[in-house]
Amino acid sequence: MAETVLRSADTEYEPNSEIFYNPAETLSYNFKVNMVCSMRGGGKTFGTLVMLINRYKRYGEQFIYLRRTHEEIKECKDKLFDDIKEKGVFPDDELRCEGKTLLFNNEVMGGVQSLSKAYQVKSVAWPKVRWILFDEFIIEDTKISHYLPNEPMKLEGYMETIGRLRKLRVILLGNMATKANPYFDYYKMWPKANTKFQRNAKRGVLLHMWDSEAFRAMKKQTDMAKLIEGTAYGDYMLGNSPFMDNDTFIGKPEGFLDYVVTYKFNGLEMGQWYNRKEGVFYISSQSDPSTKKVFAFDTDSHGPNLIFIRQMRNHPNIKQLRWAFENGLLRFENLTIKNNMYDLLNVV
Repeated sequence: MAETVLRSADTEYEPNSEIFYNPAETLSYNFKVNMVCSMRGGGKTFGTLVMLINRYKRYGEQFIYLRRTHEEIKECKDKLFDDIKEKGVFPDDELRCEGKTLLFNNEVMGGVQSLSKAYQVKSVAWPKVRWILFDEFIIEDTKISHYLPNEPMKLEGYMETIGRLRKLRVILLGNMATKANPYFDYYKMWPKANTKFQRNAKRGVLLHMWDSEAFRAMKKQTDMAKLIEGTAYGDYMLGNSPFMDNDTFIGKPEGFLDYVVTYKFNGLEMGQWYNRKEGVFYISSQSDPSTKKVFAFDTDSHGPNLIFIRQMRNHPNIKQLRWAFENGLLRFENLTIKNNMYDLLNVV
């Protein structure tokens, strides 16, 4: 199939589209991987789905709607097109999901899949797929959901499986709950103040921090906005500020240090160090490769090995870790390590 350019008609869907997210600006840079982050409710999923449906309708380009886990797919797949139908964007066409297949007037428009089950599609050909939409790629509540071990690499492996030798473009959509996530770390691209776009041309990766003054002004008039105004969550909902991020207990290891133990969790390897003079423990990205004390909490699939964690709760090192945390004597090298250790401490 000949490559077709993105046209404005592919993304237009309503008169007030300047208020809500429109993928045309993101995709105008022609990058392979496009990470789009914004405040909640800006229409990222809606606008991107409209564009993808138009691309299929006009050019026959199929797409995959991707989520992290099978549970997420089960929860959303049958409601995927409800908002589009309600707004009457495609009044003469039938949109539905049947099983794991997306249908447009009974024709196969694409599929829904989960990254955690990506290994099951390695032998399945999708020769007409040109797009992958990975929705909710930033986790907002790590107490109930976890990133897959080495998740960005799993996504790239999935892209290779689907795309083979064809041109494929991937759109990752997320609410700006935190800057500490494996995708920003993997691509070494983090949100910066007053910076709308960041580009890694060598790797073909774009980070788009989408914002809309018109949308923010409209949202501030709602009862919910008045309720949360002045709170950290309000700053997130109304100002695109990561509500999960703060610098409390952030600190790099310093002074004379003893090595304690290595933790492997959520795809990270983290070392615990102790400063005897200060009586403070540090969790760092630097670990001692010679140590025999290693706690590997991950499974090979998705999420922590809860059985092993329960068995280790009374181990002296784990009890020491909890004690240091509860007494304010635990420091974290950066936000990524802090958020992951908070996840671990919630279950040990």
